[in-house]
Amino acid sequence: MNVTKGLKSEGILVPSPYYLEITEEIFSRPCLVIEFIEGTTEIPAEMEKGYLELLAVELAKIHRLDISKYNLTFLPRKEEMFAEMLEKVDADDAVLEALKSVFPLPERNTDVLLHGDYWPGNILWSDGKIVSIIDWEDAWIGDPLADLANGRLEILFQLGKDAMIYFTEQYKSVMTKVDYSNLPYWDLWAALRLSKFTEWELDENILKTMKERINWFISQAID
Repeated sequence: MNVTKGLKSEGILVPSPYYLEITEEIFSRPCLVIEFIEGTTEIPAEMEKGYLELLAVELAKIHRLDISKYNLTFLPRKEEMFAEMLEKVDADDAVLEALKSVFPLPERNTDVLLHGDYWPGNILWSDGKIVSIIDWEDAWIGDPLADLANGRLEILFQLGKDAMIYFTEQYKSVMTKVDYSNLPYWDLWAALRLSKFTEWELDENILKTMKERINWFISQAID
């Protein structure tokens, strides 16, 4: 809980936790009751660029947090989960070949707090402002490029190539000290992580668009 207070004091928009239920009397597993925040994940077309700017700024705030001030030893490291994922996936394709050929990646950036699933669906906003960043159950410690890559692909899925590029440029303009050399590999990891979207029972037209976009995303990372 103290971590949440710390994040809020740093201006990071997280909902307050109220109660941790660990008895499993209500649900089949432990659960956390958190603050309700009024907002929407829908993005009006007329404010798309402004929204992407805010999205990049809020991600940068998370990554600029001085994690040495907080006890985050309970969080796993992203690279460790990355390694486990590569071992579990049994497939022979260009993405896996590229990732296995370079893993473990050289550490070019300082470890930061990672949201783990940073995308428009986990961002609530109201009156033209972001009001909360939700769904922190996949939080990790690791390279900031992991969050950036995940956000890039999700924005590509939802808003297209130009929006993805604009979001990336906005993040880079704020996070000037980050080394982006490994971004193509983190892009491939994001593609591997989200590759099961074909199982989400999506509309055929949406599915077709997403397949085209992820194929382009993989190509630009490998090239």
